[in-house]
Amino acid sequence: MLCLLRLTARTKDGTTIAENFVHFFVSPGYPPEREEIGRNLILRGAPAEWARAEWSGGTVDRQRERAEDACYGLGHGYFEWNLPLDGAPIAKARRLRLLCEASSHRVDTPQTDEDTFPTTLQMFLNDVRVYEGVLRNHPHDSQGVLSYLRGNHGAYGYPAYATAENDLLQEIAKKVTDNTLRLRCAVPAEALAQGGLTVYGAECGRLPVCPTLIVEW
Repeated sequence: MLCLLRLTARTKDGTTIAENFVHFFVSPGYPPEREEIGRNLILRGAPAEWARAEWSGGTVDRQRERAEDACYGLGHGYFEWNLPLDGAPIAKARRLRLLCEASSHRVDTPQTDEDTFPTTLQMFLNDVRVYEGVLRNHPHDSQGVLSYLRGNHGAYGYPAYATAENDLLQEIAKKVTDNTLRLRCAVPAEALAQGGLTVYGAECGRLPVCPTLIVEW
């Protein structure tokens, strides 16, 4: 949970004379890779623990990714995570919900202004595309509070949501191999906007969430 404490000093007539705020990040630890809550199975992929990656402009080493709790690639390419099902019958699920925080990746760190740097994001589950959209920028400002708390420059992304059910879910289930779901976040080579990709973890960016798949029964 990310909390905000705002303090304001006012005179007797209500005039504000001073104001400030501080953030608190409250957590029992990094979210587990696998969690069962009621009728939901939650699978998570930490940014630095991708299984496969390929980027036209290169990426960074895992040690730095773990330190920043974010991974990034330049140009076009992809990151892919393995999400073990451990025997969960995915074909019998009612719905899959996917969430991640992502942005483009620029090599400089200017505070957010009108100089945008867009990219294209596609998300796949077992090679089945479930999301496509344009991410407007790689913003840096006070909204990236988790990045600041981690000693970074306030970088953050945009929430990307996807839902799979009915025929789309069954198509994904048919392509399960080794009892594993494969989550891929990609910038396609044919896209007009190829601004790289940054994927944020639960302790980086704006939202306390890493790439997350929720299986609803």
